[in-house]
Amino acid sequence: MSNQKVNGEAQMKTKTEQVAIVSLYGHKAIIRPWYDWMDEDEDYVRESEVVDVTLTLLADDLVVPQKVKIFDEQIAEVRATALAAVGRLEDDKSRLLAITHEVVE
Repeated sequence: MSNQKVNGEAQMKTKTEQVAIVSLYGHKAIIRPWYDWMDEDEDYVRESEVVDVTLTLLADDLVVPQKVKIFDEQIAEVRATALAAVGRLEDDKSRLLAITHEVVE
């Protein structure tokens, strides 16, 4: 979800959700969305009343650069992992060729 511009003006979007303090499988309680079916599920323990929370979404010019930064960090991490894996494969190949005295061009 994001904010849109109408006639050049940003239109702030809101999202309303029912939330409660909930523990799942006896773990630490957290604030999370609450759905009616959870009352019937013994794995969910509601520890507070359900309340409506309305959030106002941040403007795209604040959100998009942060999302781009996260993608850039993930790309760098994947690239580093891939390069390390290629290096290990090349080392394994070199060791195999050294053991078998093979020459591959």
